[in-house]
Amino acid sequence: MKILITTLLAAMLTDNYVLSRSIGICPFLGVSKKLSSSLGMGGAVVFVMGCAAAVTYPIYQLLVALHLEYLRTVAFILIIALFVQLVEIAMKKLLPPLYRALGVYLPLITTNCAVLGVTINNIDDGYGFGRAVWNAVCVGIGFTLALVIFSGVRSRIEAADVPETFKGIPVTLVAAAIVSMAFTAFSGLLFSGMGLLAGILLTVASKVFYVETDPKAEQITEALPGANCGGCGFAGCADYAAAVAAGKAAPDLCRPGGVPVAEKLGEILGIEVEAAAPMVMTVHCRGDCDSVRRLYDASEMLSCAEAKGFYSGGNMCAYGCLGLGDCVSVCDYGALSVQNGVAVVDPWLCTACGRCEKVCPNHLLSLRPADQKTDVLCSSADSGRITQQACKNGCLGCRLCMKKCPNGAVKVEQFHAKIDYDKCEGCGICASVCPTGAIRKLIP
Repeated sequence: MKILITTLLAAMLTDNYVLSRSIGICPFLGVSKKLSSSLGMGGAVVFVMGCAAAVTYPIYQLLVALHLEYLRTVAFILIIALFVQLVEIAMKKLLPPLYRALGVYLPLITTNCAVLGVTINNIDDGYGFGRAVWNAVCVGIGFTLALVIFSGVRSRIEAADVPETFKGIPVTLVAAAIVSMAFTAFSGLLFSGMGLLAGILLTVASKVFYVETDPKAEQITEALPGANCGGCGFAGCADYAAAVAAGKAAPDLCRPGGVPVAEKLGEILGIEVEAAAPMVMTVHCRGDCDSVRRLYDASEMLSCAEAKGFYSGGNMCAYGCLGLGDCVSVCDYGALSVQNGVAVVDPWLCTACGRCEKVCPNHLLSLRPADQKTDVLCSSADSGRITQQACKNGCLGCRLCMKKCPNGAVKVEQFHAKIDYDKCEGCGICASVCPTGAIRKLIP
């Protein structure tokens, strides 16, 4: 018991991999901006480190038996990368909530040198199987502790009045050096010296190679949510901010930010901004497991894109939802889920960022004005007879909705009904007369 406690305290404090050995610096600096991301990455690292130690230990014994010890580094890299990918695949299938919670942090662990470092150090220190696994878990806990502590430091830095030349990475490295000194006393002087030297060099470089930027663009970037979703039509928030500051883009294009961000951008620009009408994502398919005919079981496939490439998926309807959750995996807001084989949008959580729209291989997702309550939930381009054979909820192209619409807002093109929102008044007559329920009244 004494050894277990000593190992834990050493890994957390006096022999912390990040602050004492300078291992795992990239994720330490990259992920420690927020407490939530620090905890997410830390939890994933603890899990993977423990499992990696358990997997690599018997592999090393096999290499020793074959007199191939010199291949351990290459073998460990391959094993860790393979293990992380297998864990990601299994977690996506068996534990979707945990997979979404870890998000991008799980694949990023493949490039975390601390995972490789702990497996090699376990061998060099002569640990047995149980001690090696425990040491790896303790090192992961120490890594998490360093991330959490430094996320608090960085939140204070963001609120502090930092000189212009020290902003960004320079002050971050200096802060990391000071934290290292506080953590490991004299054993942390090497990392502290490296951090201070790097901070000074970057400060000098930022002064020598200073590029003048528009202060308004920086203010706008800070006001944006930082989702980098591309829903505004630009590559990221920084590009959009530069375009807004230059007068080349409207300040109301940020969908995740909505009205509050548009008003804040208006204050920065000194103009009155009338925010665009709120939008919500719609899945144009109701082909769930109870209504669509199956050709084969595609549930073992890893993604909708993969299923689409194999005879257009397992459904008889080649235009419908494949139900494997590509859209769910890219939604950062938990607004999408797969229910009974078809994707469903929670309108209360959807920010209309548009990421899901880009990954759907059948292009079933599109934005509609949130105040429009009626939409066509079918994307089939087949004739009514073929559509009826494939799905009980499909649009038949019968034109009954078009004939009954008092405003001429519904048209049927290629056996498929479409609604013109500029003409639609939301009366719902088209939905009430649709024989298959392909046109529906929606919420909110």
